[in-house]
Amino acid sequence: MSAPTIVGAMIVRNEDLWIEQAVRNIVGFCDVLHIGDNGSTDETREILERVASDHPHVELRGVPDMRQSHAVVEQYAGADVWVFGVDGDELYDPFGLERLRAELLAGVYSDRWRVKSNVLNAVSVDAEAGTATGYLAPPARPVTKLFNFAALERWRGPSEQLLHGGDRRFRPGFDHDLSANLADRHTWDESYFRCLHCCFVARSSHDDPNTTAHSRINPLDVYRQRHAGARAWMRSLRPGARARSDWKNHAYRRGELVTVDVRPILAG
Repeated sequence: MSAPTIVGAMIVRNEDLWIEQAVRNIVGFCDVLHIGDNGSTDETREILERVASDHPHVELRGVPDMRQSHAVVEQYAGADVWVFGVDGDELYDPFGLERLRAELLAGVYSDRWRVKSNVLNAVSVDAEAGTATGYLAPPARPVTKLFNFAALERWRGPSEQLLHGGDRRFRPGFDHDLSANLADRHTWDESYFRCLHCCFVARSSHDDPNTTAHSRINPLDVYRQRHAGARAWMRSLRPGARARSDWKNHAYRRGELVTVDVRPILAG
């Protein structure tokens, strides 16, 4: 069998504070990197154009409708491909990814559907000190989206967004529960697959700097609101309503508040 290809996929909107670091940390891990910009109004698009010009295997396009974003990876279902979904606020350890890439190419996880990592859901980042404070996964929910598309017969829309929802059908011998969770084996300091998730800090130069508990509503929040009933949906449309994502707070603020070393991630 030929070695698997690693395909990165990102859909971003107004992420100019972290997006360059997020992309540069994974660009060497991916053989192809698809990036879709969902109508950014800050400097995100300009940053992405500059980074893409340095890396021919980075494909940048506009994605006006998040529900169409999953189409970019549908073509890989059934192929010997790992798809790595990364958000604009997710910063991976680029040095650790070198080791993970070697394992994927060697087929270490070929019998698994998904590989999960250690994550810190950050409420603050001190770039000068090289530390971040937040909630570790586990026990918080992991965000890693590294999928073995060879396990699939198909994964088609309609989807709420990239790598969420849709009609997913597995090949015989695979299912949703076949995951390798590396966080079960390694602490944050030991881990070579780890993510600094900047979900509770400002992500855009357009964000209010006086807000200390950022938790941007994402398409999944919108989807849940729409299905919560007409009154709940109308309340969510009022000015200032649901300034934070209740779902993210519930999923990512679990366990003790800790401070960890993130120098390898910020230096990538």
